[in-house]
Amino acid sequence: MNAKLQAIEGEADQLELDLLRDLYQGDYKTKQVIFLRDLFELIEKVIDRCRDAGNIILQVVLKHS
Repeated sequence: MNAKLQAIEGEADQLELDLLRDLYQGDYKTKQVIFLRDLFELIEKVIDRCRDAGNIILQVVLKHS
């Protein structure tokens, strides 16, 4: 399960890069760019925290197995 979580996090990173590339190359208003960039960064932090939680759970399980 942890490997799957790591893979999902990697896919999310790639998706964020693609979205940011589109955002900066697209025809968006300045306010939209700032809002969406901040939203993408927030989502990235959430996904990273899920990955971190998965790593901690794995460490606890391995320690007590």
